[in-house]
Amino acid sequence: MKRMRFSPLHAVALSFALSVLGTNFSAAKEFKYATFTPPKSDVPRLAVPPFAKYVTEKTNGAITWRIFAGGSLLGARATLDGIRDGIADGGFIVPTFQISALPHVNLVPDLIAFAEDPVQAAGAGNETHILDCPECVEDYAKMNAINFGSFGTSSYWLQCAKPIAGLADLSNRKIRVTGSSAGRWVRALGATPVAIPPTEIAPAMQRGQVDCAIAIPYWLRGFSLKDSVRHIIDDPQGSFHGHGIFVFNRKMWDGLTREQKAIYLRGVAKGVANATIQGALFDEPKVVDDAVKKQHIEIKHGDAEFKAAWAKHKAGEVAAVLAGAEKRGIKKEVAERVVKAHIANLEKWMEISKKVGKDKAKFEQALWDEIYSKVKY
Repeated sequence: MKRMRFSPLHAVALSFALSVLGTNFSAAKEFKYATFTPPKSDVPRLAVPPFAKYVTEKTNGAITWRIFAGGSLLGARATLDGIRDGIADGGFIVPTFQISALPHVNLVPDLIAFAEDPVQAAGAGNETHILDCPECVEDYAKMNAINFGSFGTSSYWLQCAKPIAGLADLSNRKIRVTGSSAGRWVRALGATPVAIPPTEIAPAMQRGQVDCAIAIPYWLRGFSLKDSVRHIIDDPQGSFHGHGIFVFNRKMWDGLTREQKAIYLRGVAKGVANATIQGALFDEPKVVDDAVKKQHIEIKHGDAEFKAAWAKHKAGEVAAVLAGAEKRGIKKEVAERVVKAHIANLEKWMEISKKVGKDKAKFEQALWDEIYSKVKY
């Protein structure tokens, strides 16, 4: 298939400017990065700082980034419009909150059932969005934005406030989800999907507005789920990917020199690699162990009925994704091409993940070789 390539830091004002000692600050251009996620979450803690530090160092202080976390600049659903309008120069975009504006982009997060590894998810999601889906690029372009991808997460777990003895206990439960695929999975369990941002899960669970959440393990700390969750089913239920951590205002990007753009892309690879491996493979196991010991959270595997339900759900996902794409007005041939490309990329990046292991440098280089070195600007 011919590839299309393109030119391309609670809410009490927590922010900082990453800079380098000895730099001439008077000439520096400071850009603003917005994320609705709290300071201890992966975006402002692990993904953006390595990128920003690298950019500042390599531009000799000409460019700095100030990170606004916890929604102190823009909320979850307002970030894309805020980037479009120049309120922020970059930010964290969750495509499933922007289905109308990003119809093609949502094809990738719709396929979470086929991702089971963080390195695999990050690599494949970024490759598909950046190189294999010109329509995804155009979705962002219409919003005066350009997307250079995101890190990958570990698999979703079913995290509940009360014990779940078996599948029957999930009937009529309200379960938080993100995206169409997770919604279909929850309905297959006989439960009701509730779409809310991760920042709202803990309070919603405490108020009884949701009983469980489809959520990654790190959110026990990152979004304080450990205060509400007491029972977890740890069967892998898809690895969320295809969100946009490195989404920039297009005018800002176009105003960079060619050398600065190359620096940005190298910095993105560093941020993706660090957040994926440090967050999912090093920090997360410690978070889970700590939560189990201190909060007395029970973790168990799903029973045979649960596993059978997941297998059945996954078997029907390609057809469901294509049907959903048609309802969003995406041409059949376009949806089929992007879905086929992404599943192939997931297979490719699973093999790369086996070689990368937990080595950040290897992953960064793979991202550069397979994706970012191929961006045309």
